[in-house]
Amino acid sequence: MKPSARPHVLIVTPAYVVGRGVFESLSALSKYHVVDPIGSLADVTPERLKRMRPSVILLDPSELSPSDRTQPHAILPADLNIPVVALVTTLTDPNTLAAFDGAINIYSTQKQMETTIDNALQQGSLSAAVSEKTTELSAREQTILCHVARGLSNKEIADALNLSVFTVTTHRKNITRKLGIRSISGLTIYAILNHLVEPNEL
Repeated sequence: MKPSARPHVLIVTPAYVVGRGVFESLSALSKYHVVDPIGSLADVTPERLKRMRPSVILLDPSELSPSDRTQPHAILPADLNIPVVALVTTLTDPNTLAAFDGAINIYSTQKQMETTIDNALQQGSLSAAVSEKTTELSAREQTILCHVARGLSNKEIADALNLSVFTVTTHRKNITRKLGIRSISGLTIYAILNHLVEPNEL
């Protein structure tokens, strides 16, 4: 396999020892090109991301604001379809982890990290293939979009529709991908403009 064909792995965590440990462990696998760990999400600008073009990002959830933790993909430029794997260094809510494309923690073995990253990469490829820009939302996606616009959390939506949090998260990823809109405010405006919700409902 040519070096240029190897997936690029970007690690973002303020935990220096964890970042270096994951870097060394993954670098030992010749299948990946692992970028030197970055200590702060503030250093990962959209321009820098577009230049680096990572294949997958290992991101410490503690780097995200509480609202972004439920939508980690919202931090990425809308035109970049990059899987985001949680690099867990502290106790983290399972509902938060469900929004990521997988999770690695400080107890993960090299093999477990490899499997998680490969699964995220495969899922990202499938998403990109399916995303032939079919912007039409399914009836279920429209329903979930309405709930998002009304300010409900993934868990509240799951309870209201009798679905799992994972299923709701998957639908939200699909909605974001189809519409190319990542922020809740943007999705709310879309829902209003397309008469899915009335302003007085919000």
